[in-house]
Amino acid sequence: MKKHIIAVLILMGVSINQIHVAQCIYFEARGEGPEGWKVVMATIYTRVMSTDYPDTVHDVIWQPSQFSWTQDDKSDVPKNKEVFRRILTWVQQQSPKELAKMGVTHYHSASIRPYWANHLAFLGKVGNHLLYRDT
Repeated sequence: MKKHIIAVLILMGVSINQIHVAQCIYFEARGEGPEGWKVVMATIYTRVMSTDYPDTVHDVIWQPSQFSWTQDDKSDVPKNKEVFRRILTWVQQQSPKELAKMGVTHYHSASIRPYWANHLAFLGKVGNHLLYRDT
């Protein structure tokens, strides 16, 4: 995301973590609505609070090969500003610690079957995403 946009959002009281989470939700699940957004945010914060993953939101999101949008060589600036604003507002209303209690460490679209899914505990389905946790 462009630095001047981030600076303006921070001046408006938005934390850098909230910006990063909203950006990740935008690219991972913007069309899913709040239930799908919850999955992405829960995954990020479950990982942040785990000793098995990086300990910052930024580092969890940008850990290699974890979120598909971070490695697609496309722009990381949301094109639909209204959708991004709605996601950011939603993120600001959430409790990261509460979402982390869901225990979700991985998810994927129901339309694919990644190799790692067989090695994790299946938690259920929300929207178009299948949810898992480390075993």
